[in-house]
Amino acid sequence: AADISTDQITLYPCNIGGDFGGKGSFMDVPLCYYLSLHAGKPVKMFMDYIQELMAGNPRHPAEITLKTGVKKDGRIWVRQAYVVFNSGAYGAFKPRVYLGGSDHLGGAYQIPHVNIDSFMVYTNNVPCGHMRAPAKPQVHFAVESHMDMIAAEMGIDAYQFRLINVMKPGDSTPVGKEFQEIRAEDTLRGAAEAANWDGPKSGPFFGRGMAISDQPPGSGRSTARVAIDAEGKVDLFMSLFDTGTGAHTIFRQVVAEILTIPVQDVRMVIQDTDAVEFDSGSGGSRVTYTSGQAVLGASNDLRGKLVSRASELLESDEDQVELVGGSFVVKGDSSRTVSLQDVTAQAVTDAHGPIEGELSYTSPTSEITGFSAQVAEVEVDPETGQVTVVRIVTAHDVGTILNPLTHQGQIEGGVIQGLGYALMEEITTEDGRISTLSLGDYKIPTMPDIPKLETVLLQSASGPAPFDSKGIGESSNVP
Repeated sequence: AADISTDQITLYPCNIGGDFGGKGSFMDVPLCYYLSLHAGKPVKMFMDYIQELMAGNPRHPAEITLKTGVKKDGRIWVRQAYVVFNSGAYGAFKPRVYLGGSDHLGGAYQIPHVNIDSFMVYTNNVPCGHMRAPAKPQVHFAVESHMDMIAAEMGIDAYQFRLINVMKPGDSTPVGKEFQEIRAEDTLRGAAEAANWDGPKSGPFFGRGMAISDQPPGSGRSTARVAIDAEGKVDLFMSLFDTGTGAHTIFRQVVAEILTIPVQDVRMVIQDTDAVEFDSGSGGSRVTYTSGQAVLGASNDLRGKLVSRASELLESDEDQVELVGGSFVVKGDSSRTVSLQDVTAQAVTDAHGPIEGELSYTSPTSEITGFSAQVAEVEVDPETGQVTVVRIVTAHDVGTILNPLTHQGQIEGGVIQGLGYALMEEITTEDGRISTLSLGDYKIPTMPDIPKLETVLLQSASGPAPFDSKGIGESSNVP
């Protein structure tokens, strides 16, 4: 529409924070472009809280109808699903006719026969976009509530009903997707056992509920370049900014692990798109999967070049030289060794500059997904109807954990955000105007609202990301 080519555009990454899909809409880009074109000066656009609440790409409200056929033994046989997503007034914010979470209307269960009708409609409401795990909280709330209703109607315990139907190894999803390493049952059991599902209740107005979902990583493209200097210090060049998830810390850890150097010897250098190739960016639980693989590949590329140089110094074949603890050693002869710093110093001198490794990686659709199951314990005041969440137990099929601190932060942050969405947060309108235009009106969880949080981590060597890891950014926000 602007009649300009991509080579005329340069993107300058910056630290933004507060992502969760809110930066996924490019509504500001054409506005800034035309303003800058006519003004002849740089233009920066930002929105205050009022504007964010009016046009910040929130979740799609949805009307969901489910009809399920169940055999006498408790096995689900067929499901009819019908969903209408309220997209708001302007499709240009997110012009799509299909919202990805719709394919989860079968849940994390084995259902032989499924029919899903999904629609997105224009309304005179706030334009909606891609909020954290698009459409999945809405869809799974309907699916899991429906599961509870069926279990109650059939006189089956809600947990046992889920165990009967949850996906097992070798099963495909209700919409025909096939995944390897399915650990849904283990995850469900992990949450139920940690929560003492069958244990005594504290009173007549106390209840437990559970839900399960899965979240495969998104695909995309990313480029990483690593360069080591004469002192053994490494620069990692990328155009992917960190939205507060700790992604840059993870990348530095990957480089340090491959080159067997301290993490503090690795520095992130964020460059614009003229210096580094296109990057799909942060979103869709793809950063560790896609960008992490780019970093891993670039690090291995550099390591291979250093091994080649070390083999010359050690007068040995390359396949007989390994990098261990910051030194190159000839296999079977520990006396023949040379330090990484000595190798890099010599290599940099010979090359008249840093030694580099690089990889551009396009991730395929993942054959592995990760499961999350949660149990909530609540108390209800019979007079006021006030719901108090006492405890949330969350279990995650995580593969290998690369950074426990950032990993746990994603889990607990997602749980708290989901708690707000379930019980507190709502954009309301009066006479066609939004009435929740401040954080005084639009309630979000604060410290007194947060229940006791417990986490169960099911680790395995099964992830598609570096070192068998899995994404965690959207998982705990859904069930």
